Amino acid sequence: MPVSWSLPLLLSILGCKDKEPEPVVEIESDAVVLRLVNPTDEDPFIGVSTLRLEVAVEGEVVATSEFEPGGSPDLGDLTDYGAARFRLAGLSGTEVLSYGRSSEVVLYPGADRSVPILFLPVNEVIPITADEMAADRSAHLATRLRDGRVLLVGGRAPDGFAAYADLELYDPDLLEFQSLGDSLPQGTTDLVGSWTGDYTELIVAGGTELQIGEVSTAATISIDAESLQVDIVDDMNAERSGHCFTIFKDTSGLALGGNEGVASGDYLKVDSNSGIWIWDQIDLKGLDESLVTGCATAESGKVFVQGLDEGSTGVFDYTDLARLQNSDIEDAFSPLSSGDDFLALEGAMLIPVPGDAVWVGGGIVRDLSDAFSNEPNEEGQLFLLDSDTFVTAAAPEVTRVDGSWDHWIEEGWAVLGCGSADGTAVNIQTRVELIELKTGDRLSTDVVMDRQRADCRLTTMLDGSVLITGGFSATQVGQSTAAVLVPYLGD
Repeated sequence: MPVSWSLPLLLSILGCKDKEPEPVVEIESDAVVLRLVNPTDEDPFIGVSTLRLEVAVEGEVVATSEFEPGGSPDLGDLTDYGAARFRLAGLSGTEVLSYGRSSEVVLYPGADRSVPILFLPVNEVIPITADEMAADRSAHLATRLRDGRVLLVGGRAPDGFAAYADLELYDPDLLEFQSLGDSLPQGTTDLVGSWTGDYTELIVAGGTELQIGEVSTAATISIDAESLQVDIVDDMNAERSGHCFTIFKDTSGLALGGNEGVASGDYLKVDSNSGIWIWDQIDLKGLDESLVTGCATAESGKVFVQGLDEGSTGVFDYTDLARLQNSDIEDAFSPLSSGDDFLALEGAMLIPVPGDAVWVGGGIVRDLSDAFSNEPNEEGQLFLLDSDTFVTAAAPEVTRVDGSWDHWIEEGWAVLGCGSADGTAVNIQTRVELIELKTGDRLSTDVVMDRQRADCRLTTMLDGSVLITGGFSATQVGQSTAAVLVPYLGD
């Protein structure tokens, strides 16, 4: 039987750089205090004459209130809901100038809540000045933990000749970056990581070590999501950089490509005797894995594999159903049949979308018969894994090679950024896009980086804001190391 209750709501507006903010009002029973936080030097109240507060449950607005800055909202009695999201808009007339969302908060009788909202001018990439990253890194791994913090791993130093061996953590509640110290076997860039299906363990495999020149590595580590303890895992059979690696079920992973002279794949599994991760070398029939440039696991657990020819592009299927029909993993890959829709892509973004499909966009179209072919891909495609076919889909607004992406908080949406316009280190792409990958709906406002950020990384936060970390060249040492974007799609 559902329980009904009234929820008084108090609004507390705090200074922009409070590291450990305290509400300016005492929390009463069953009350929620909203804390507006701001890690930047931008004033989100410039030009704002009215504030609009909404409470949304499963995307539907259940209560709203408009009031002047400095005033208090009146939401009336809120009843019969659990997980809710608070949304605050700063208005000038009907135009939204500033915006902020909370992460989803579970509300129930007797629970007091102090809820932070990152409140900033909309659709602007703004440098974070409250705290700076511990290291000026590029080409690092960035991933959000279940509790909302962001983990940064490795990356290239601004001089281009050294790499980091450390982990770093960004806490959006404290607005702080924290170094966790060196945990990698060697300073490494271009790292590739994948979460287990229950998001309890992050596996990081391969990358580029900067010693005397650039050297691919077979090193593999496991990072526990709760303790952030790093364990060294069995090395891959091949040293790989610029490769694909994905966990396709809780205890199974696949690494392909990014090696020289090894025509085999690597299969990651948990050893039945010791309970530890181990790698097996596999020769997938019909696949020249040296031509593989990317992969992504779809909803079904099947893996879409992108390569430089049709024989190295297709579907790896080692799901439970497929294993019942044929337990030999070396038979698990099915290449594409010939078709006009195939593109030989390198540096593309492969993004799983609902409906057991993978969106393919960006990258360079390569021709194996022409070593100098480097035409940027302007198309967007969906690869449908149930029919092994490509269909036309939403295209990026700008060409993007080796771009960074993350899923956004709305289903089917993704944020795209970083990378270069043509695959060179000169033409750095400064546009950021928010796009629904099937329908083509998108943020219509042009969003531009605060500066050029070569090999930066995007991470979607639990509140829908986007954290942009790193991205440097030797001439940009000392600039703000991270930035934040609050997207607003419109009413």
